[in-house]
Amino acid sequence: MLNVRNLIVDAFKMIGDLSDREALDGTRSNIGLQLLNDVISQMNLNEFFAFMINTISYSPTSSEFSYSIGTPTAAHPTVDINADRPSKILRAYTRYKPNGSIASEIQMVAPQDIMMFRTDGVSLPNYFAYESSYPHANIVFSSQFDTNYELILNYSKNLPSVAFNDDLEIPPEYEPSLKYALSYLLAQRYGKDDSILIGMRDLRNTAFKDIQENTTAKTPLIAHFGQSAATNNIFTMSRWGV
Repeated sequence: MLNVRNLIVDAFKMIGDLSDREALDGTRSNIGLQLLNDVISQMNLNEFFAFMINTISYSPTSSEFSYSIGTPTAAHPTVDINADRPSKILRAYTRYKPNGSIASEIQMVAPQDIMMFRTDGVSLPNYFAYESSYPHANIVFSSQFDTNYELILNYSKNLPSVAFNDDLEIPPEYEPSLKYALSYLLAQRYGKDDSILIGMRDLRNTAFKDIQENTTAKTPLIAHFGQSAATNNIFTMSRWGV
């Protein structure tokens, strides 16, 4: 459990803008909180928080080309998939419901390209696109989704914005990356010497690198091209025609 107030105080101390016995005033508290939330928002976009990866399943009741995803609100009460709105989708799969077959992956394409692959009628889609609209995003398919199948989505949930007295529920190994990233922004904000800026930047970059190297999924390439190296290797490529 990471206390937001303590994190902000430590960040100011890192750049020499706060002594051990000095209290944090309201102005610096507000600036530190704003910049910390900026850091969290950017990290969410970069899928930095590996512990936030989520998998959900959805069984459509009607065959449609697209389904909305997000949390219902008073202003926008209607949504198909009631779940946290993703910044982006990592993977999408389908599974035949009657026998619970092994899930098959649907290939993701850019939103502007999905119409190139569109076919009329109800079928199992081969392609999908993710439209990151707000407050509800949309998952758009190349054909009307067959309701005999369930949709399985894998995506990173966003770490929420924090308030000054919050306790942030994150693994302890993520604390240095947040603290050093905030310290670097504070050093820029308050015009600190280049030596401090470079020091905070290097600490931030090292912390980022350590997290990314140890949390990034490293599925062996052959797993994505079928289990047979004889027929699905780099020369014949995959059974899906990649």
